Amino acid sequence: MCTEKADIQAKHTASSTSLDITPLTTSQDTIRTIKHISLQAWQNTWAKQKTKLNEIKPTILHRSNNHRYKKKETFINRLRKVTSE
Repeated sequence: MCTEKADIQAKHTASSTSLDITPLTTSQDTIRTIKHISLQAWQNTWAKQKTKLNEIKPTILHRSNNHRYKKKETFINRLRKVTSE
């Protein structure tokens, strides 16, 4: 008899309670976090490598997106390479 009362009460509570579940983070937050973690992992891998390119450009992030300065940047990178030898 006690179990029947409990079952009836549970059904009543389940049907009368609103179960609004709100996410704690948005999909944009999740995507941003995944990108950040991926970039950190790649930067750590990059930093552990010992190559000439790594010495010239120690970070995986882009220096500039401006293509007008590509020639200057190439020249500076070549100077860095020559002076580091």
